[in-house]
Amino acid sequence: MSLEKTLQGFKEVADNQALLQEEGMIAASKLNLHGLKRLHRHQADKCHYHGLCIANYAQDYGMNIAIPAVKGGFASTSLKDHLTKFIPKLEQDLEKLRKLNSEYCEVQGIMYEEGVHMQKCLSKKLMKMKFRWLPRFEFTKWDPTDIMIWDKWLHDKIRCIEEKHHHHDGQK
Repeated sequence: MSLEKTLQGFKEVADNQALLQEEGMIAASKLNLHGLKRLHRHQADKCHYHGLCIANYAQDYGMNIAIPAVKGGFASTSLKDHLTKFIPKLEQDLEKLRKLNSEYCEVQGIMYEEGVHMQKCLSKKLMKMKFRWLPRFEFTKWDPTDIMIWDKWLHDKIRCIEEKHHHHDGQK
């Protein structure tokens, strides 16, 4: 696969994840889960940033990569429904990233830093959902009080991350 096509693949994953995170934000809002909504918004910002970095890299080397139509989207009726729809989409994009990182390394002889970073972020997010959040909620039988406590914790955690990030960027 050519470098341009590999970068196009990275851009598609970043754009798809950004839309998926935005859809997750809307679903979380409808479920009144403000912490999860904030997490999805934060992740959408990161995915948009990855996409911009990839497009910039391609432009720097004279390549034009298309802005693809983004695939994804879902509506959730509960947190359980949300996670069971969201996790497979993460797994699909993570598998695509693994293949793209491998192809990039074969073509260039080195790893693509932005692709590796995206893979690490998605993998970390997937592990939290599958091996922390799902078991916790299964154990509590999806207790609404536990979900609200978790959501409040998540909201506060993401707020702290955002405040640190804004402060680090000199915005605060």
